[in-house]
Amino acid sequence: MNIKQIKQTNTDYSDTYNQYLSFVDLEKDPEWNEAWRDQDEKKVEALLHKYGADLKYGWEVEVVLHRPRTSNAAEYGPKISFVERTDKEFAPYVSTEDMIANTKDSFLRSELMTISQQSNFSGSLIDQYGEEGDDA
Repeated sequence: MNIKQIKQTNTDYSDTYNQYLSFVDLEKDPEWNEAWRDQDEKKVEALLHKYGADLKYGWEVEVVLHRPRTSNAAEYGPKISFVERTDKEFAPYVSTEDMIANTKDSFLRSELMTISQQSNFSGSLIDQYGEEGDDA
C-alpha cells in the first residue's frame, strides 16, 4: 500500500464511512493504476473525489473480504472506504439513504423516507436498544 501509509484526517471518521471501492474495480481504470503505482497523492485523491469520496473525511485502505461493484464474487483484498460526497455536482449519484441522512430539513427528510418507504424503524430500535438488544 503506502501513499504515506494511507491518507487520513486529524479526526477519526472511519465509523462514518458509508461507501467503498474495491481495488478490483479501481484497477480497471488506467489513470488509477498509474496514480497508485507512482504514489501520486494528488492524482489518487482527485480520482477518489471523481468516484464519489468526500475527502474532508479522509479515506482508508482495508484488506478484507468484500464484493467489488463489477462482480458478485467475494474477493479478499484491498478496498478504499470513505464517506460519500453529497455536494450538488454529485447529487444525482448519491444513495437515497445518504440523501436522507444529510438532509437538515425535517419535513423533507420525512417526505424522502415516506417516498423511499424506509421508516428507519429498525434503525431507531438499534439506536435505542443496541445491536444485540441487550437493553430490551
